[in-house]
Amino acid sequence: NLVAFLPGKAGSGASTVVLHTALLITQELKRRVLVMEGDLHSGLLSAMLKVEPRSSIREVLAEASRIDDLSWQRCVTSAGGVDFLLTNTAIKEPVPSWTHYFQILRFATPKYDLVMVDLPEVVNSATAEIVRRARSVYVVSTPELASLKLSKQRCKELAQWGVDRGRIQALLNRGHKNDISPKDAERILDCPVAMTFPNDYRAIQSATTTTSFIDKRSRLGEAYLAFSRMLTGAEAGKKSFTGLFRK
Repeated sequence: NLVAFLPGKAGSGASTVVLHTALLITQELKRRVLVMEGDLHSGLLSAMLKVEPRSSIREVLAEASRIDDLSWQRCVTSAGGVDFLLTNTAIKEPVPSWTHYFQILRFATPKYDLVMVDLPEVVNSATAEIVRRARSVYVVSTPELASLKLSKQRCKELAQWGVDRGRIQALLNRGHKNDISPKDAERILDCPVAMTFPNDYRAIQSATTTTSFIDKRSRLGEAYLAFSRMLTGAEAGKKSFTGLFRK
């Protein structure tokens, strides 16, 4: 029940995908979700949620070997029904190791239906523990050629960290109907495209302003909900939204 997300390049919208997918899974599909913010230097989820972290994920990781149910409730920040372990960018120490991630995942994953980790674009020796344990790792790319090529590099790096290629998939974000097709994107990425999300700046801004999930009646909301169902097994098979770019 562990899935990881990372952008092909900074600014591809991975955090947005993680946040709104988590909210939909919790509020629409009634699953328990934990979101871990893996970008310890530039994480934006606190700002997107308009909350102050109850505890920095750095501090939680440092205490991972001693965590218990009581202290866990003091560590997580809840918003929209989702539990979050958030970054406090003002705190720069301590630096976690792979054992800290191993310990916190061992404690947390049995408590949730799904654990989602929002990583920065470069995996290191500590966060390698996350991508190796994840059942799926999603590289989030926009349809531009530069983003796709960098995303291909991210996929290669994941494989070099020991992630089986069958667990690596791409998400195409902010697409327009005249952009590159998912099949052509797959040829560039050398990686399957699991889902495509149409560009809808207005829907994102509205959801961010009200700190709620995307309107599921919108095309973007439909795509997020389909992806949420895919992650949780709430529907049989994989629903493709590649047609969104061909209308």
